[in-house]
Amino acid sequence: MKILQKKDIIQIEMEIKLSNHLTDSDLIDEAANSFIMQFTKIVDNTNKHILILCGNGKNGADGLSIANLLARKDYSVEVLIIGIATNDSVFFTEKLSHLYSSIHYQYFNIQEINNINIPQHHILIDSFLGTGLNRPLSDELNNFINRINALKSTVIAVDIASGVFCDEGKSNTFIRPNFTIALGTIKQAYFLSDSIDFIGKLIYAEMQSFSVPISKISTNNIWIDIYEATNILKPLNRLTHKYLNGSTLIAGGSYGMAGCMKLAGEAALRTGSGIVHLHVPYGSVDFLQSSLPEAIVQMDDNKYGVGPFDYSNRINAIAIGPGMGRKNKQSELITDIFEKNDKIPMVIDADALNILANWKEWSGKIKCPAIITPHKGEFDRLFGGFEFQIDRISFMRKFSVDTGIVIVLKGADTAISTPDGNIYYSNSGNCGMATAGSGDVLTGIIAGLLAQGYNTVEAALLGTQLHSVAGNFAADKMGERSLLAGDIVQHIGMAYQFFEEFIKLNRL
Repeated sequence: MKILQKKDIIQIEMEIKLSNHLTDSDLIDEAANSFIMQFTKIVDNTNKHILILCGNGKNGADGLSIANLLARKDYSVEVLIIGIATNDSVFFTEKLSHLYSSIHYQYFNIQEINNINIPQHHILIDSFLGTGLNRPLSDELNNFINRINALKSTVIAVDIASGVFCDEGKSNTFIRPNFTIALGTIKQAYFLSDSIDFIGKLIYAEMQSFSVPISKISTNNIWIDIYEATNILKPLNRLTHKYLNGSTLIAGGSYGMAGCMKLAGEAALRTGSGIVHLHVPYGSVDFLQSSLPEAIVQMDDNKYGVGPFDYSNRINAIAIGPGMGRKNKQSELITDIFEKNDKIPMVIDADALNILANWKEWSGKIKCPAIITPHKGEFDRLFGGFEFQIDRISFMRKFSVDTGIVIVLKGADTAISTPDGNIYYSNSGNCGMATAGSGDVLTGIIAGLLAQGYNTVEAALLGTQLHSVAGNFAADKMGERSLLAGDIVQHIGMAYQFFEEFIKLNRL
């Protein structure tokens, strides 16, 4: 799904009004209806008092239209209006004049904001500042938003959380939503935060009038969803065999870190790689042979780490890094693989990335198709520190274009840069996946897909979605607080089944 900037959204709305003979008021009502369709899936109308926080601009008009629709559905609704702009917008004035008489509202100007007593409520709908924000907030607004956040209410943002800039995502103070319901378009800011606090759980509310104009917008920012993932997934061949399903080699492990290799190896097998070789220190061989009998365990000459070794010509994908450590031999291994391998696609993760961070011009030494999978800390060690996520995004886009290397920047809002200049975003996982070993699982998944013949872009995109969906199934069973990386591995099969069912339902 396309990710749009503010200028794109303005262009789309102008085209809709001109081609469909619609007014701004019509679009506000359509947006409100789309919001309600998703809101009612989250919140029932039983014993829930809803406070709608509105500004006096277009976003506030959305809130007033939403208030009427909720009141019609027997929700208990109250409206708190703060006049941010000097004058009420015409959209706001019109919707306020049509507000149901049964809805109690209070109107305060900006000078009164410090004295506002916020009514008691269960649910807060944030329809305050919206996408039109274009300057830093005043101290008074910062303080007010901090008061809102201290209430511990369930917060649902209309389109974008108040205080967040639509294109940049940079913000110091913002209303922290539990949910963001995106109206008609997916905004760039959803994926540019350094914290999931910017959006909470993202829910897309389709607006029919937007579909045609969106299709005309050209963008190199894309949100990966189930549609993207299933378009990549290849059908199974009933005549296949283990060699056609590909052979994966994973090198890593060090003293005390053999579990990383088990997680990565099992993930590659669960993903569908026909054969998985694990090259590990000889001190880890017995553990891995007994805990993962489906893998072929190769013994390194070193007891506590891995160094250079010869590998079979029948290898279809390589992964290096899980539990590797950073000793001299490990650095020699990476050098050796880079020098010898100019064809076999490779995933580089974890300590292998930390070793590269000490090398000058390391990207020029990679001759094969490659994917690197850093988290933000590893990314900054590789490329230098970045204050904001949007700056990392700009850098990685150019890096992938210049080098051909795919970057999977892991996090709550994972970003993937590809050699064609596209940035793909994924935020479909859950908090429980922030656990030791989760990255090793992702490495194994991506390597397993490479072994099966997916190219680096396909493997990165499909792999991140498999990882997220498997993590969500695991969280449904175990709970987010108790989730282990091994639980994600055990639910890769369910993720595949989910993809297959989606394909059946949408392509028959």
